[in-house]
Amino acid sequence: MGRELHLHIGTTKTGSTAIQNTISQRRRELEQCGIYVQNRPAKASHSLLPACVLNDLSGAPGRGHPMWGGVAPQTRLERFRREFTHELEHLPDWAKACVISSEHLSNWLQQDDEVGRLAAWLRPHFDRVTVIVYLRRQDQHVGSGYNEFLKSGIIPDTNLPKPVEMRALDYEALLARYANAFGRSAVMPRIFERDSLLNRNVVDDFLRSIGARIDTGEPSASNQSINLVGQHLLMRAIRRLAGRASTGSLNTMPEWRLITQAVESQCRGAGWQLAAQDAQAFMHLFEASNEAVRSAYFPDRKGLFGSSYADAPAETPTQDACVDGSIDVIFRLAQLHCEREAQSAMAQYRLLAKLDDQVGMRDALRQALRHAPNNVTARLRMAELMLADGRTAESQDHLDAVLRLDPQNKEARRRKGLLKQGRDGQPPPKVLRRPSRLSAP
Repeated sequence: MGRELHLHIGTTKTGSTAIQNTISQRRRELEQCGIYVQNRPAKASHSLLPACVLNDLSGAPGRGHPMWGGVAPQTRLERFRREFTHELEHLPDWAKACVISSEHLSNWLQQDDEVGRLAAWLRPHFDRVTVIVYLRRQDQHVGSGYNEFLKSGIIPDTNLPKPVEMRALDYEALLARYANAFGRSAVMPRIFERDSLLNRNVVDDFLRSIGARIDTGEPSASNQSINLVGQHLLMRAIRRLAGRASTGSLNTMPEWRLITQAVESQCRGAGWQLAAQDAQAFMHLFEASNEAVRSAYFPDRKGLFGSSYADAPAETPTQDACVDGSIDVIFRLAQLHCEREAQSAMAQYRLLAKLDDQVGMRDALRQALRHAPNNVTARLRMAELMLADGRTAESQDHLDAVLRLDPQNKEARRRKGLLKQGRDGQPPPKVLRRPSRLSAP
């Protein structure tokens, strides 16, 4: 049979992040299916892979972008080439297939020779290559792209894309580039429409495409659409914070990433998009290209994409809506801060537990609960320490709090049952008074 490479190239805004998160999180299950997931680069979207074969690095993010890891781009790329090639040359014997996913392979590589270099790099390591690409109706890309510009700290133009930007939406040319490099039979396009996807979600559809039988359950949301209020808040933030980034780009600032994460979480929904009339006119530009793709790859479809056009939402959110949205975002930022502080305190607790520092362990747990009162693990560990000190009432309070949060929690129910075996005012059974150094999560 030989070894096969499943090369997922996007396109952008077709669930690539959800696919990448799934193959990273379900790596062990994929291994059981004989599918190896590349370890390098560490970033799931493999942005360094397409950057390695670009004719001109101006097509990649600037020097301050996190993908470069704080070093010069050429230095980072040279290291990646060595590490990635070494990994390809030493794939485990059990791996009958390998999966690589990067949406940037479709939107960064616009020249035949760039894709050709990619093929020359990958093909010697595999007997077969399947190029999987999801195609989304072009006018919908424009609306999604508007979100991405805002999250990158750029106020986008609401006019139609410029000709150079539209090249990435020419699917006939895109498929031709990969067919020329890997062979026509290697290219497997899929339509990014719910009714065309297995179980109406792209993750299940992709896993079936690579032959992985994994029950994913409900897919986690990622890169959600931002509604008009959220888009308005980001535009105001961009104007307000302009010039504060040391590199000149907001998306290199950790503070900006927290802001966009909070807005994306709290302001989900339909945002700016082309009006129906403009969308139809825009799609007319791709009529011949889309028909060529349909004829070559989807002869049974009436058209490459559906032809319904929803009306665009009103473009100006009310002042009250913006104020409410701002409050939601501020609250989410506060939540993110508390979550990180609690995580840090629990990490400190785990270290102190290894050192058997009882006082330090209690202080760390108090700090965790100060920022996250509903942290079940911190409550259980604190109950254990209170019992070790003979403070049964306080231990009982923590166990009661756990059971209010998780009524079926087995550890809390077991400990409460043992407490009830003791007499009122008497020390708890010795089995509960001996703190376990192995109990740290």
